[in-house]
Amino acid sequence: MPRMNRPAGRALLGLSAAAFALAAPVEAQDRDHIVGVSGVFQGYSLAPELGAEAANLLLTPLAYTGEFLNGQFRIDAYGAWGLGQVERGGTAYELNGLLDTRVRFSYRVGPWGVVTMGVSLPTGKETLNSEESVVASVLSTDLLGFRESTWGQGGALTPGFAAATSAGSWNLGAAISYRATREYEPTTQQEVVYQPGNEFRIRAGADRNIGESGRLALGAAVHNYDTDQLDGRNLYQAGYRLRGDASYSWRSGRSTWSVYAADIWRSQGEAIYRLDLQDDPAAPADSTITETVGSQNLLLVGVSGVVPVSTRNRIRPQASFRMQTVEQLETIVQDQNRVGTGSGWLINLGGDFPLRWGTTDFFPKVIGSWGRMKDPQQTSRTFWGGELSLTVRWGR
Repeated sequence: MPRMNRPAGRALLGLSAAAFALAAPVEAQDRDHIVGVSGVFQGYSLAPELGAEAANLLLTPLAYTGEFLNGQFRIDAYGAWGLGQVERGGTAYELNGLLDTRVRFSYRVGPWGVVTMGVSLPTGKETLNSEESVVASVLSTDLLGFRESTWGQGGALTPGFAAATSAGSWNLGAAISYRATREYEPTTQQEVVYQPGNEFRIRAGADRNIGESGRLALGAAVHNYDTDQLDGRNLYQAGYRLRGDASYSWRSGRSTWSVYAADIWRSQGEAIYRLDLQDDPAAPADSTITETVGSQNLLLVGVSGVVPVSTRNRIRPQASFRMQTVEQLETIVQDQNRVGTGSGWLINLGGDFPLRWGTTDFFPKVIGSWGRMKDPQQTSRTFWGGELSLTVRWGR
């Protein structure tokens, strides 16, 4: 059961991104409590040689951000219901239900530090049958970039601490966190208990003004994982993950633009397989073999802007390029539920059009996507799709 990605390990980051997308104001406002709800559809039409003809996700996230004690204490909460569908060989597979609920508590320690506690509540479906496992595996393909791929992972606690200071013209910051996971039963096919490996993360960042209207931001992060276990036995040792980020924003007339790049590299991992007499009559009892899982690299590059079209309205165009390379090792047992090999590239073009009616904000968004991915025979195949969404947000 080795995983080629780790959506559970990104829960705290995912919470922050979701809360920002649903709760960040269109422009600076003083709101202590903000509620946002979205309807999101993401879908792709794929070449049959990739292992599926179509993959879709319908998602309805709900997020809340509240500040208390004059902003010293903050709560971010995120929950969602999702419907995932995959078509393979003329057969439709489906996975639906609530996702795990994520809550983060933040307490500001003076002007320089923040203590956080993230809680992942096991409200989602964590035990999947064979058809649901197909959907979860396809939606977790990093190159496709689905917003959610895992309905339930047993719950977790993530304590953390972040601090910031300044040095000359630079603002500096660093953060550490540790995600402690809970075991759960992942499949209806076997009576087994799965314990995801705990995650340790350290991040650092710096930013400064450039010229009269520019701003440069840099960041780096390291993730390290404990060994995943199945029924108390070591199953998979994920490779450590490195991430680097850079962005530059500037003002041009009445418009604001930003370019960004990120590179996420995951080192080789180790899958541990138990052998018994049924697998190999010559194998000693309880013997195991260890095989190497290939490394991965994901490159993200993009540009976005805020362009006024009237005194009250603006558009926010965006374009991005995503490229993933996956090291293929012939000795490893391949997951038959995967789409292609994961290696390929994807271009996204589109944007949103923020609107306001009284104290309510609306964000209709359209994204078109086109890319190519390698199939198991290492032949590049074209796929295309996009995203339609509407976010509504209230605050006071």
